[in-house]
Amino acid sequence: MSAFSESTGYKLGIVNHSPVSICVTSVHLRSTLFIWLGAVCLTGADGSAPAWAVLVARFDSPAVDGVPTGHMSDPGLDGILAGGNQNFQEDGIHVEGWWAGTKPRSDGTIDSIYFTDTNNGGHLHDVGPPDLLGYERSHGWDRHVDSVNGETVPDISGIYIQLVSGGAFNLDSLDWDLLGTSLRETEIWISSTFDPTLFDPIMYDPDADDDPTKNWASQFEKYSVSEPPIDPNPDVFSILSFTSVSSLQNITQVFIAANLGASISNLILYDNITVTAVPEASQLIVWSLLTAISGVIAIWTRSKVAD
Repeated sequence: MSAFSESTGYKLGIVNHSPVSICVTSVHLRSTLFIWLGAVCLTGADGSAPAWAVLVARFDSPAVDGVPTGHMSDPGLDGILAGGNQNFQEDGIHVEGWWAGTKPRSDGTIDSIYFTDTNNGGHLHDVGPPDLLGYERSHGWDRHVDSVNGETVPDISGIYIQLVSGGAFNLDSLDWDLLGTSLRETEIWISSTFDPTLFDPIMYDPDADDDPTKNWASQFEKYSVSEPPIDPNPDVFSILSFTSVSSLQNITQVFIAANLGASISNLILYDNITVTAVPEASQLIVWSLLTAISGVIAIWTRSKVAD
């Protein structure tokens, strides 16, 4: 029997208890306990992201407060790709700027350099104080012209993602926006692997999309994006989803870049990089066992109630 409030229309609580209701409540409490234990077991040993948790790198304070200004690089920054790469951790995600470019050889040709601790190493833009704009801004850049083929070889830079726990994840989506008027369509490049040592700038060919020795881009999946010549909503980001891309599921790292060419005026913004943590095999086994035990308890208790 339940009391009833005429003023609110809501039940206020159980007045009389019966053995059946107590038994059913007991089943509910046991099931809840096992589900709670399962959630604990699915949480990383270091207290980091639980399995199946949706995590978002929003580029927001206070996570980004320690990111240096400008291109400052320091081996003490504890970058993963290079110790001096600017980086931060937010919502269980490690976010790191990375950069690969070129340097001149003595014979007039150029060589590639990448993942360095130099002043031109991996860095982020507009992220840390005093800007704190809540997104990452990447731009195009040219380093050198190769004397053999006369091609200007663009540098490539972007964002590296890994879970703080080092565990597997699915890349779900990211928000993007093209900034300014010089670049209104381009490609976002995504890959779970990137080996810059394969690239030889002497062999550079901007149209070689399937040969990693001739073009950085050949190692990435490419997603075309575009906006109107005059953007009616310049401050509104678009969402690029990867939930149906099998190569970006159950991975442990991801490289994000864009085809920005050799102009510093070519700009793209990134925000809200969203991933889902993937459970380890041992976590799945524990979860399955607890679910099975909870089901057995429920069936046994119902049989007792029926008797």
